[in-house]
Amino acid sequence: MLMLKREVNMNVLKSLLQPCYAVIASVVLFLPSICTANNINSAILFFPSAHVVNDNIKIDSSPFYIKLSAGIVNTNRILEAGLGYRLNRHRMDIRLGFMTNILKAYNFVQGNYYYNIITGNIGSIFATGGIMSVFKEGIRGELGVGIAVDLYGIYYTDIEFGGIALT
Repeated sequence: MLMLKREVNMNVLKSLLQPCYAVIASVVLFLPSICTANNINSAILFFPSAHVVNDNIKIDSSPFYIKLSAGIVNTNRILEAGLGYRLNRHRMDIRLGFMTNILKAYNFVQGNYYYNIITGNIGSIFATGGIMSVFKEGIRGELGVGIAVDLYGIYYTDIEFGGIALT
């Protein structure tokens, strides 16, 4: 009975939060125009995702993930904060992270800490590396592969496609 009540409460919470995602995404996207001039916007999509639980590899059936963030740029380093949403697990994260270019080339290393604000569970740490291309001044695309470890000991591997606009 207690499990059923908790399930109903989570479904009500999810249905109430669903319309809020567009509003939250808009606030994050327009944050650089509100804050200082050297902020960035990024919208990054994660596609095929595999994870390991008790030495068994599982592929996520609906691995779409989007994260929106604003950050502060300092030469080749970016300090960022934002929100993320994973569709198949109905997970919404607050994230803090950094990104840096290596040897001033078009590659990057990125690290993030995520905390799930829907269920309040223990956070996860995500690290990725990859290549970056410049389309025109201030707009970059990126492709990377990374690994996430949540603090319960579950490992996720993601392929990341993304875009960054420097303002």
